Amino acid sequence: MQYEELKRELVKQNSRNKHKYADDKTEFVKIILKKISDENNNHQK
Repeated sequence: MQYEELKRELVKQNSRNKHKYADDKTEFVKIILKKISDENNNHQK
């Protein structure tokens, strides 16, 4: 899922709760950063 798509979906799901929207978006970013980190670690081996 692309970031823009994610934001649109989160707005639908959390239209009345901006804190939940922000938390969900933050969690998505953390997952992506972990995947990038894991990939970089695998390439260094």
